[in-house]
Amino acid sequence: MVKYTNNRDYRHKVKQVFAAVCRRYNIHNRAVDESDFHRICKGEKIILLRRSGRSPMNGVYLRLRGRRAIFISEHLIANERLWVAFHELGHHFMHQNQTYKHLFHQVGAKYLRVEAEAELFAELALKRKVEGESDGNK
Repeated sequence: MVKYTNNRDYRHKVKQVFAAVCRRYNIHNRAVDESDFHRICKGEKIILLRRSGRSPMNGVYLRLRGRRAIFISEHLIANERLWVAFHELGHHFMHQNQTYKHLFHQVGAKYLRVEAEAELFAELALKRKVEGESDGNK
């Protein structure tokens, strides 16, 4: 997990964006799952592609020539795949005005902030899942 502590304002911004996504896609007080991911991708017109080759990156969000796509390694287990899926959605919602080339070539604090935002987005999604599962067991 990427740790970024230089600017705490990003946490508030990510939480606001995540809450708006939950409202838009009716993900209130229930577990998120892969069907939520697919529904959000469909609503946002994001193409989902599985990557079969080995790569140091488990997932990538791209915006090229007006098309949006998320690539996710098919070698991941379900929980890892869900984490990567929502991490990449975090890039989509948090960095909509930036191209892949722009995001990919960021360095230093800017890179850490961008990755920390996407990580927090995934964390919020999966935290909701854990909370939803524990509520169901009561």
